[in-house]
Order: sequence, then structure tokens, then C-alpha cells
Amino acid sequence: MKAVSLYSPYAWRGRIGLVVPSTNTVNEPEFYRMAPEGIGIYTAHALLLGAASHDSYNAMKRTSPSPQSSLRRPRLT
Repeated sequence: MKAVSLYSPYAWRGRIGLVVPSTNTVNEPEFYRMAPEGIGIYTAHALLLGAASHDSYNAMKRTSPSPQSSLRRPRLT
């Protein structure tokens, strides 16, 4: 068991929510790499089918559930 004095809570300074298309492979690792100590990166992926175009992004917006909802902090009761 870890000693309480050594405990370091994750994201104690703040949190960043990142919503990216499912085809994006660059932003997520960059955010993790650049985040300072104590900052948590929370990601959600929106499904993007086909080539990137205005139509495919509009379809992604229409068919994806709100990725922002998966980034919200859960309420503790």
C-alpha cells in the first residue's frame, strides 16, 4: 500500500477536455506530452467516416452523441 505522504492525485491543478475526430492521431499524444505536471487530459472521440470533407464533418456532428457529455465530471452522491 502506498504511503499517504507519497500520494500524488491526478489532475490536481486542472483538467483539459479534448474532443477530436476518430481519425485524428496527432492531437491527443501532443496534448499529453505538453501538459504540465498536475494537468489531466481527458479525450473523447467523435466517429468520422470516410474522407475529411464538409459533408463528413456535418454527418459526424449529426450522428455522434455529445462527446462533451463524456468529458463532464461525474456527480458524486
